[in-house]
Amino acid sequence: MEFHLAQGAPLEAVVRIQAGRLICDDAALALSGYGRGGFPGPEAWLERLFGEERATGLRAFHRERHARGLPAKSVATLHRGNGESRLVELMSTSSTEGETWLLLDVTERLQAEERFRVIFENSRDAYLVFDGDEILDCNPAAIALMGCADRNEALHFDFDAFSPPFQPDGRNSLEKAEAMNREAHLHGFKRFEWQHQRRDGTPLFVEVTLIPVRISLKPALVAIWRDLSEQKLAEARLVQSSKMAELGRMSGALAHEINNPLTVIRCRAERLEMELDGPSGPSPEEIRDAIQAITSTVDRIALIVRGLRNFGRDSVQEPPAPTELRHLLNETLAFCEARLRRGGVTLEVSVDEPTLSVECRPVQLSQVLLNLLNNAFDAIEPLPSRWIRVEARRGDQLVEISVTDSGKGIPPELREKIMQPFFSTKGIGKGTGLGLSISHDIIEAHCGSLELDPASRHTRFVIRLPMTFSRGAAAAPPARAT
Repeated sequence: MEFHLAQGAPLEAVVRIQAGRLICDDAALALSGYGRGGFPGPEAWLERLFGEERATGLRAFHRERHARGLPAKSVATLHRGNGESRLVELMSTSSTEGETWLLLDVTERLQAEERFRVIFENSRDAYLVFDGDEILDCNPAAIALMGCADRNEALHFDFDAFSPPFQPDGRNSLEKAEAMNREAHLHGFKRFEWQHQRRDGTPLFVEVTLIPVRISLKPALVAIWRDLSEQKLAEARLVQSSKMAELGRMSGALAHEINNPLTVIRCRAERLEMELDGPSGPSPEEIRDAIQAITSTVDRIALIVRGLRNFGRDSVQEPPAPTELRHLLNETLAFCEARLRRGGVTLEVSVDEPTLSVECRPVQLSQVLLNLLNNAFDAIEPLPSRWIRVEARRGDQLVEISVTDSGKGIPPELREKIMQPFFSTKGIGKGTGLGLSISHDIIEAHCGSLELDPASRHTRFVIRLPMTFSRGAAAAPPARAT
């Protein structure tokens, strides 16, 4: 038996059997734990390290693979001279000159893989591993979130319908998914929110964490999902509650605004009836005037009712659409004109282009404008001079909408707090403290901004929105999308 001590300590231990001699490098000696004198000869070294029964199996397996010209690779428990056990990966080759065995200590790697597998299988968060367009693995939590029956169904899930065409921020799902994957590979980590849809088509909101890994020497990604569906549902309820609160504040004025035109319609109709019963009857001109008055009054009521119906509906899944600002402002102002008029507030509206449009979710943008108008009314109600000015103009690749009132602005010490949830300068029972916070989130979801103008002499809030914030066709992301 001859020991050849190579210079340095290679990553892999090498054992060779040539001409009846056992030749080991220093890594093999260190791995065995037996030292130079205790390492057995060519016929017994496997038995010493792996036990007689396991050694017989290893030898038979590797020789059978050699005979078939196939790679010979296995994993076995190695028993070191000090009694310690290690998990070792064995690879061998055979030639006319003898056998060469490579031994690699994989104990820590396999233990780490086992720990990861335990976490992977038992985590309440969903784990998916994907490589290119193929899902390689997923855990039970992912299977449940996707709404699939088992792992096989999940791995063969039709990802053409796995995400909606657009994400809540208006970006095309396919384009955004590819961008997120690129950033994860570039920076080694990426976290963001994503909307999927389950197998039955119901929406699934998740926080995604992407971690790049290598599997079989190929780049891949581990996606960790944390279910945000309950959180998003709670947020949607909060938004709806805020909308209803705004409507509640205007309910008296809206009732008055509808009752007044109904009274006009009734009076016109009764007058026509009386004139028809008279000796001469109404003239064609009188009939035409009455009909026009009734028609315009009905149109006014219809505008209010249509606006109420649109405003009250759930806007979470509302798709972005090109919207004329003049039309949107008319519908929104129909809610609060009566309240402003009864409060002695002068309202000025200016849109610099008759057909100025912006891509938005109309109900959500209407909610933001209504909140700003109600806040302005509350702020200026006790002032001697009461006016509100709404302006919309085209900027450089954006639209700017401002709401200015006759107030003297917001004190500097409060400016950083006004967008925070539940912060309010109003008295108890006069506000939820959520309006500006929700409005700020809505505008940010439109890829825009909502800011107080500190340079204005009066209280002025400015909304800036891109002309368009969604791109591309309604194509859903493939399997590589997160």
